[in-house]
Amino acid sequence: MKPALSLKLGHKLKLTPRLKQAITLLQMSSVDLEAEIRDALESNPFLEEIEAPTPVNAEGNGKSADDNDTAFDPLYQETGASDSEESDNRLAAGSTGLQAAEVLPEHHGVMDTRTATAYDNTALLDNLTGQRSLAEYLREQIRISPISESDALIAHILIENINEYGYLDIQIDEVVTLLDDLIDVEDADIERVLGIVQSMDPPGIGARDLRECLLIQLLERESSDANATAIEIMRNHFELLSKRDHAGLGKALNLSEAKVSEALAIIRCLDPRPATRLDLKPIDYVVPDVVVFQSDGVWQVRLNQDSQSKLAISPSCKTYLSTNGNREDTLYFRERHQEAKWFLQSLKQRNDTILRVATDIVRHQSGFFEHGERAMKPLTLKQIAETLDLHESTISRATSHKYLQSPRGTHELKFFFSSQLATTSGDALSSTAIQARIRSLINDEPDHKPISDQKIADYFKSMGINVARRTVTKYRELMRIPSSSQRKEFR
Repeated sequence: MKPALSLKLGHKLKLTPRLKQAITLLQMSSVDLEAEIRDALESNPFLEEIEAPTPVNAEGNGKSADDNDTAFDPLYQETGASDSEESDNRLAAGSTGLQAAEVLPEHHGVMDTRTATAYDNTALLDNLTGQRSLAEYLREQIRISPISESDALIAHILIENINEYGYLDIQIDEVVTLLDDLIDVEDADIERVLGIVQSMDPPGIGARDLRECLLIQLLERESSDANATAIEIMRNHFELLSKRDHAGLGKALNLSEAKVSEALAIIRCLDPRPATRLDLKPIDYVVPDVVVFQSDGVWQVRLNQDSQSKLAISPSCKTYLSTNGNREDTLYFRERHQEAKWFLQSLKQRNDTILRVATDIVRHQSGFFEHGERAMKPLTLKQIAETLDLHESTISRATSHKYLQSPRGTHELKFFFSSQLATTSGDALSSTAIQARIRSLINDEPDHKPISDQKIADYFKSMGINVARRTVTKYRELMRIPSSSQRKEFR
């Protein structure tokens, strides 16, 4: 084959840098956006952050700074821009969310001052990241316990070998071997310190098996006849319990079925995985992007200005642009100035789009704000896109990781979209409303006779709502609600 030249016509979509920046900013969460703003402030000399104006002026006459925008608007003072130009160059952008972490020093009371200080500094830096492990939580309890240095060392070895469920993953003789070169210990010493660890929070921590875990929890409960029976079952008849041989338990204990049932009810309340009850993950505080409120009987939407950073073109831009420097400097300043204007305009476009989308969502889902999830209507991205004359991908970006605060709580904008289920009357219900009704039915069911998925499906059918049994099962599992047989067993 010989090489040859040929012409070919075709269409190709190419994003301009400005459009690419607008799309990127739109899909960012408040936290990511704040980081992007900080990067822009550091890299672009033409951007500056405007401090919030004081509500009372310096003369103390009670006049708000908002009454005279030119008094504090650096852009207006610097360029004399018109109101329309000013609105294109000033914008409030979402502030970052926070992560709360409880600072837990890792040292124990018997360490020397230098070591303790080092541990304090390390723990402080580690916990500023919002991370805290089960081991750190347990070590803090050891630190404040009145135990010797050798016992504290044993406790730290034991804690480091407790798994994510709260069970000890090391044998007593293995601990003795690990400490053989450091201190002289015996099995009895390890057992004694293990008892100290097992007395810490949460109850059942540090157990070597399920039986010991449940027994520790029972021993910490308030004394009663039923609890004493549960302890006896755990100590001497655990095999019958594991086989669910209730008749065998009654015979072995010489107790009536009612007494055995009382003891079993206590055992069912125990936690077989004690570490999982602890919320050791960092807490993510959500900063809402929009706020919904009712005014004169109408639901209104506004941007959350209280948590937004305000940016503007720096007053020094005129000085930089008018400087008679060399060609490279002049070109650099012009490019940075243009980038600053594009960045502010992209931020403004982002906020305008989010506000438009949120307003239309609230208009569609006004029933939710009045009556809750049971009044949710089916809603899709396509419906909002057609109403606002935007692309579905734009609606998706504008609702991902964006939050709305209302009297009903704080919800992600994606929460308000759901599929529909048909009814015999021709209307449609959202899947969110169906889930709310399923949850309500299960909450109101009799303790001794839970409602099956089929009966819930039959209930909806009697109401003219076409919901199959498998759909009920899917929604119930999504809400992490056990089946009817499991609910009956644990009640």
